[in-house]
Amino acid sequence: MTQVLAADSRFLALELYRILKDIDAARWRNELETAVRERLARLEANMPHLLDRARQAAPHTDLPNRLATLSELLRDRVPHPHWPTHEEIASKWAEYRAQLIAAYEDLARSLRPLSVHVPSVRPTNYARNVFHVATAGLSVALIALVSSRGGLIALAAFFAASAWTMETSRRFSPRANEFLLRVFGKVAHPHERFHVNSATWYTTALLVLALTVPMALGMAAVGILGLADPAAALVGRRFGRIRLVHGRTLEGTLAFFVTGTLTAVGLLMVFWSFPWRSALFVAACASLLGAVVELFSRRIDDNLSIPLAAGAGGWIALQLLPLL
Repeated sequence: MTQVLAADSRFLALELYRILKDIDAARWRNELETAVRERLARLEANMPHLLDRARQAAPHTDLPNRLATLSELLRDRVPHPHWPTHEEIASKWAEYRAQLIAAYEDLARSLRPLSVHVPSVRPTNYARNVFHVATAGLSVALIALVSSRGGLIALAAFFAASAWTMETSRRFSPRANEFLLRVFGKVAHPHERFHVNSATWYTTALLVLALTVPMALGMAAVGILGLADPAAALVGRRFGRIRLVHGRTLEGTLAFFVTGTLTAVGLLMVFWSFPWRSALFVAACASLLGAVVELFSRRIDDNLSIPLAAGAGGWIALQLLPLL
């Protein structure tokens, strides 16, 4: 019975995940409301049977409670269909979407003891996109200002140690966790309440880059992450039609590659005096590998995987330059 419960719960979670992606702020249109209601109603119709099975097969886990909370949201909290204005409709659905995301992330955590892993929701967050770009800009400025590799390593080690200290403190102190989430709440994804947050992985990537690749490539890598990753998310969610893997789209991936290449070309030419052909080759290789890794980043945070992949791609290109 446990295997059947796991399979049914996974099906439910993945369908809810697809719905949440379709009602993301970047995709939401009021004319989608009827179709979304029908999909939510189909999920709700299956909830009583699944909840009974969870109470029988996994009574000592969080799963029954998580399913009960989700069932209530699907049954009683769906926004009223007759709000007078489009603005009110969009506002109510935004509130409901936030509640569904929280319930989904709680459900995802409760499924892990059953060896069921589903993707985390990453809703459109314009404040996070701005923070992403600003952080990359700060990193580029610091790399440009630091005069030595040793100084850059020391600075990166300081940021990484600070991030991991905060990460450790919130694991042992719920109050510290709540405080940090209040401070960074506007730029955090919902799943980061329970996972190592992206900023910690980012500072870790900075340290690895400082230790392993030339400073020019480290700057290009953080620039690619800072601009190409938000560009891929915004274009993919708004205009993406051709699906690739793990919810990514061809349009988003192309936006990543083009934005990343242009960003890295500019940084290599302005700060490191690369000839334009060399800059274009190195930037394209770094951006291409970053885009490929972004496609397949699921359990590994892309704030770690993308800059490391971009740095590796740029390093490979540097080795190939004398052969061209």
